[in-house]
Parts: sequence; structure tokens; C-alpha cells
Amino acid sequence: MKIGFFRTSYLVLGLLSFLSCRKQDATPVVDNIRDLSLDSLKVITSNIPTAFYTDLAFINPTTGFAVTDGSIVKTTDGGHSWTSIMPPVNAGFREIQFTDFRTGYIVGGNSLGPVLLKTTDGGDSWIRKNLPLTGSINGFYFVDNNKGFLTGENFFIKTTDGGETWVNVKPGAARVYNDVEFKNSLEGTVTASDGVYFTTKDGGATWDSLKTPDSSPLFDIYYTGSKVLAVKSSDTLVDLANHYAVTKKPFAVNKLLFTNTNKS
Repeated sequence: MKIGFFRTSYLVLGLLSFLSCRKQDATPVVDNIRDLSLDSLKVITSNIPTAFYTDLAFINPTTGFAVTDGSIVKTTDGGHSWTSIMPPVNAGFREIQFTDFRTGYIVGGNSLGPVLLKTTDGGDSWIRKNLPLTGSINGFYFVDNNKGFLTGENFFIKTTDGGETWVNVKPGAARVYNDVEFKNSLEGTVTASDGVYFTTKDGGATWDSLKTPDSSPLFDIYYTGSKVLAVKSSDTLVDLANHYAVTKKPFAVNKLLFTNTNKS
């Protein structure tokens, strides 16, 4: 799951314990979403540095990471205390994902181009991987330690060796690719800016091109039950798996978390 910023003076411990998961039906590193209730949440005092945090991920109930512009911070006590980790490059970090307890990735960018960082020691150290790109990264998802996808303006690329080399999934296609998410190791979706989206049922080996009834751009993807919801506008979600049924969302909400098919 991709999340927005959280308040820097206090953290919600119940949320921090499960926010490592990318989508409800994906395989998370920490999975206790089904135990989540408003009654189980509590506010804790935290020393996290004041910043606008763009994403966080936990690799177990106590150890997690948050990213912001030029900074990576780590907690080992469930969010009470945080320490800074020096990144190998100063960049605006946007998203973080761990594929197991030792392997993780961060994407972002700076004036010199897009940035991809990788750790193989549980987040203690990060190295920058070379990318064959010049534009900014809109979405990324690693299915496992080695296979991952990056999307952006006029690119949709894939790696099968942990970011060492990349190939074009859709070469020559001039469009903006937005989010990329997987429900499980086989089923995935990519949204684009012109009402077109792409689906795979074989782990990203092949992708089918589909189109919604209009040309409105599609953005963030959410899997919940049999639904594949994509953000269509600031207040609208469209179900790509069920005849493009449209539902409204609160205008000011930037990110969602579905704890079951009906609850978010």
C-alpha cells in the first residue's frame, strides 16, 4: 500500500504495525490488517524528525522505515524512537517497499534524474542502482527480490535481476504510465493517462491493453476482494474488474487502505 505523510509529533501505533503492505490482497511483510479496528489504535509519542514523509514500510512489528526529501529514518521499537540513515544520494524519496526482511527498494528523484536505491541487509545500508531513464518515476512495484517494474512518462520497464538491468515492457508507446500494483505474484495492473490500463495474469510476462469508456487518466490502484479500483479523479474511483462501476470518494482524501471489500 502507498500512503501519504503522517504527523511527525505523534504516530498511530496500530497503523504503523501494518503499513508495510502494498495492497490488502498482496503478500505483506507484516500482515495483521484483519486485526485492525479503531479501538485498537493508540497515539504514541515519537521523536521522528519533523518532515513531510511520503511513505513508510515495516519489516516486522517493531522495525520500520520512513522516507522523505533526502532522508531515510528507521525505528526498531514500533515508532517510538527514530534514527537517520545516510542515503548514498540526496534525492526526494517517494516510495519504499520491502520484498522480504532483508531486501528493499526506494524510488525518488532529483535534478539529475530518477533514483532507485536497494538494500540487502534489512535497511542498514542502501546502494544506488543505475536506471536507463531521464523522466520521473510515477510508480514502482517489486513482485519479489528480483522482479520489479517502474512506470513514468513514456516508459514502462522491467527488471528480473534486482535492478541490475532493465527492458522495455511496452517499447515505443508514447503515453504516461502511472501506478503499477500486483494483487499477488501473478495478477497485476498498470494505469495510464489516457483511460488505458494494462493487466497481467502471468506475473508480468505478458500484458493485455484495455480501455475505460472515456479517456480520463487513471492513477492509484487498490485491490480489495474481487474489485480492482483505480483513482479516476480527485473524488472518483472506477472498478476496472466490474464493468467500470464508479464510486465516489471524499475529495480531500489522497490515499486509501481497504481492510476488507467494504471497509476503507
